[in-house]
Amino acid sequence: MSDGPYPREVVFDSLRSGLTTDSMLEDDPPALRVSWIAWDSGFRGSGLQVGDQIIAVNGETIPRPTELRELQRLTRELPGDLNEGAVFAARGLKDGSPLTVTIRRRRQMEALLQSIEDLKPMLEPSTVESDFSRAPLEQMLR
Repeated sequence: MSDGPYPREVVFDSLRSGLTTDSMLEDDPPALRVSWIAWDSGFRGSGLQVGDQIIAVNGETIPRPTELRELQRLTRELPGDLNEGAVFAARGLKDGSPLTVTIRRRRQMEALLQSIEDLKPMLEPSTVESDFSRAPLEQMLR
């Protein structure tokens, strides 16, 4: 698993991604969390997973809105929204056009992997030494 974001490219067979996403626009960086991948989506089998966070679409980072109007507009235009097909068409995408998303893997998975890494030293064999020659025989037998 990669430490950083990496792109995934999928070719459309219609002007919809087949993704359902939740906006995480307050995060750093702003992202869309993938909550569902439709069975007929081109993203099925691409390596994209539910829980992944999309941080860029076709190389354009997900913006952080500063005003309510911008937030309302943005949430209608991002992948995973019901209006995405119209937005894709307005940007010149057609059936068969590739769509590249850059993702960040789920934090829970990264935290779990870090926990496993933290446990590795505890699982490795170690040598413990003691100097019994200095202790009186009576203390060693107790």
